[in-house]
Amino acid sequence: ARRPESQEACFLAGGDYRDFLVRHGLDAAEGPIVDEGGHEVARHDGFWRFTPGQRRGLGVATGEPLYALRTEPGTNTVVIGPRAALARTQIAVRSGRLHVPVERAEAKLRYRSPGAPASVEPTARGFRLALEEPAYGVATGQAAVLYEEDVVVGAGVISAVA
Repeated sequence: ARRPESQEACFLAGGDYRDFLVRHGLDAAEGPIVDEGGHEVARHDGFWRFTPGQRRGLGVATGEPLYALRTEPGTNTVVIGPRAALARTQIAVRSGRLHVPVERAEAKLRYRSPGAPASVEPTARGFRLALEEPAYGVATGQAAVLYEEDVVVGAGVISAVA
């Protein structure tokens, strides 16, 4: 709890989740890092090492900062681009539950990100969020937690972003 980044603490033998996955047999297969146009600009040793919004470890130097935009597991590809390409305003949340019916809430979409004002629409399997301002680095599989005046009013797993 005293570490500034404690989310990796559960992987006891040190390191981070990437080290854990390699120790437990996940293949570190080499693959392409491509720009938004599909042109290969570098190579990586496992698409699963990258998450949307990541800058570190891309191995690409240009005149502007580049970020991992998405991974394509079927082709073992990492797609990179400028920060603007990470902007998302529509978020679908599955396995989500609204503890309190709300039409608007502060949506926290990343561990250290501030809440983002959003409209909330319940769905059969969760809820949809329409963000007032774009969020960056949002990815499927991450948690979305909704707050109203610092009280949790809903939560779920992000299933789609646009």
